[in-house]
Amino acid sequence: MKKEKISIKRKETSIKLQASQINSIRVKDIERKAVRVFQDGKIGISGAVGSSSEEELTKQAIDNLSSNILYPYELESNKKNHRNYKDTHYSENDLMKLTENVLSSLNQEFDDFIFSESIKTIEIDYILENTDGLYLRYQDEHLELSLIVKAKSSPNLFDTFIGWEGRNLDLDRFLSFIKKQLQAERNTVDLPTEEKVPIFFLSPDSLGQFLMKQLNGEIYGNKASLFDNKLGEKLFNKKLTIIQNNNPKTSYSKFFDTEGVTKENDSVTLIENGVLKRVFTDKKNSEKFNLEHTGSAMGGYDDIPKLGFTNIQPCIDSTDIHKVLNGKKAIFVMVAAGGEFNASGNYATPVQASYLFDGKNILGKLPDFNMNNDIYSMLGKDYIGTFRSEYLYFGEDHFIFGCYMNIKK
Repeated sequence: MKKEKISIKRKETSIKLQASQINSIRVKDIERKAVRVFQDGKIGISGAVGSSSEEELTKQAIDNLSSNILYPYELESNKKNHRNYKDTHYSENDLMKLTENVLSSLNQEFDDFIFSESIKTIEIDYILENTDGLYLRYQDEHLELSLIVKAKSSPNLFDTFIGWEGRNLDLDRFLSFIKKQLQAERNTVDLPTEEKVPIFFLSPDSLGQFLMKQLNGEIYGNKASLFDNKLGEKLFNKKLTIIQNNNPKTSYSKFFDTEGVTKENDSVTLIENGVLKRVFTDKKNSEKFNLEHTGSAMGGYDDIPKLGFTNIQPCIDSTDIHKVLNGKKAIFVMVAAGGEFNASGNYATPVQASYLFDGKNILGKLPDFNMNNDIYSMLGKDYIGTFRSEYLYFGEDHFIFGCYMNIKK
């Protein structure tokens, strides 16, 4: 019988904001443990929150072998890797002072807005080890600022968002940037008159979710992906490269999957220079469909490892947005909720919060509008590039994704 142990300690300290004032401070400090046992191609799992002995969890996991859950895969072995990405630590007092500084600055200059939501730190200590010599440990702490902004004169539930994620906040730079954003929020401007406009996304959520589904090895193996039978084909713009990113420095997540698999350079290329190279897989779907194994198993600490999602990220392939625009005005999208891709890859969405953008500066607030395009055009002839901007400051490792979209009021 072989055994794996999982230990996850996660501490979240959050300052809640309401009506531009500090409302509360909440601390969640939770430890989760699990034991997996493997025998005769079967798996038994037991997990618990809080203090629970390894002996008791092991006994329960052995008992759960009677459920006859198949897991006929080799365990990861003889691999040890301990990484600690903790840099700046925020105590509760530090976090409170930071929040007070941010609110004081905003309330002083922008008392025509209401700020709410939270500023928080997340600390993680994740250990996965087994009786075959596997020991993986990931420790980290990072800061998340997420503010909902509403103009006092506005009938909307929200008007825009302020956000930042990283380990080392440059407060002066952050305040300087969000003041420019809020000044633009006060300045309502007209939409560009062209039908097709360069659009830049801070986080192309709908696009990412769609790609995650289409690049899922189980969906691909079952011939339900839009990219069915297209491995090795050039589908998109030659500049575009998309990776599975398991580098904690930029993903803020562990460098191994829930089966203990690690990959060289913490990444796997899925789309390279427009060519579909591979889809992402766990051990089960790699074996079942004869696909390359990419180490993409997910699942809760007390779940059977399975394929669901992974960290998909386009690689930086361009440098100067302002130069690329060559005098054109673009749209920078903050919120585009309620849209979706259909099965053919056509995408349409309303845009609730956006700004006129010249590649360097956010110039003014745009009215609501709708935009659409299809996946092959967005990532093909209409793809502009993925940039890291020195002028925008949404985090330490943020990127800006751009493509042309059809727009309509």
